[in-house]
Amino acid sequence: CRFPDRITAIVSFAGMTFLDPDDCRNAGTEQLVHILHIHGDSDLVVSYQGGSSLGIIPAPAFYPGALKTIENWAYTMKNSGDCDQAAMPTTVLENLPLIVGNVDVDVHKYECSHPNASVTHWKLQEVGHLPAFSEDFSKTILSYLFELE
Repeated sequence: CRFPDRITAIVSFAGMTFLDPDDCRNAGTEQLVHILHIHGDSDLVVSYQGGSSLGIIPAPAFYPGALKTIENWAYTMKNSGDCDQAAMPTTVLENLPLIVGNVDVDVHKYECSHPNASVTHWKLQEVGHLPAFSEDFSKTILSYLFELE
């Protein structure tokens, strides 16, 4: 939120963000960035559905779930990246080589008309907070990032 002119892409794995998307807005600044949020739907530490950070960080706060997080990013970039917040994200089932074993991945993506903006979520089905990453995890993430404009 604070340095959109210096950052091209962000990848978050099982992370949390502001509950209120207006807490992450810079007046007068174009916020064009590619967002990839990866989260397991069985995460018991940072809940996929959202919740409270009590016990995670010293000053507890509420945080949104994974789908609300990407909706908030689309809202944050709505004016500068023209991300269609009103449209339902497209869902495609893929088998990405991220986790050891066979894991299904739901891909949710908001369409953004600007080439320097995208909001994507990879939902890892039946995966917790710290899974066993595959040998191809880093290559898969980097390949995804290098394919972006």
